[in-house]
Amino acid sequence: MAPKLTQKKRCELIERVRRGELSVTLGCKLYGISRTIFYRLNKRYTGKKSSVKPKKAQILNHPRRATPFREQTVLEKVLQNPHFSTKKLAKLITNECFAISEKGVRNILSRLALNTHSKRQLWQQEKAFLFGAALFTTKIIFEAEQKGVSYEDFTL
Repeated sequence: MAPKLTQKKRCELIERVRRGELSVTLGCKLYGISRTIFYRLNKRYTGKKSSVKPKKAQILNHPRRATPFREQTVLEKVLQNPHFSTKKLAKLITNECFAISEKGVRNILSRLALNTHSKRQLWQQEKAFLFGAALFTTKIIFEAEQKGVSYEDFTL
């Protein structure tokens, strides 16, 4: 496979063909791209280098992707059991909530970058810390309100 053209080379090729210095066929052979790719780039090119920047693949929502409710349920179970494998998590969720395959759990965890035991354990510790801090703040605000101090007057 030929190396990818840089933005500069792409612009150079298009400009040389537009000026008539090269034919499309010869230019494509010299720069190592197909004519189809050339015409696609030529159509996008507006005179700026950024207009021929390689496009990133778009990740669309798959119609059979897990619903937010299912993802949330998987995350709750991971939070309770970060040491469980995807197989054990799938079995636990299937027994308690709804049917989900091991691959379904793995896909959700991969999408959220929680696909290893160590990442799940770190995530659980982080969540526990944040949850504990939120409870502490809520407790302080509740106690202050019990003493008659309004929330607006209260600062940590």
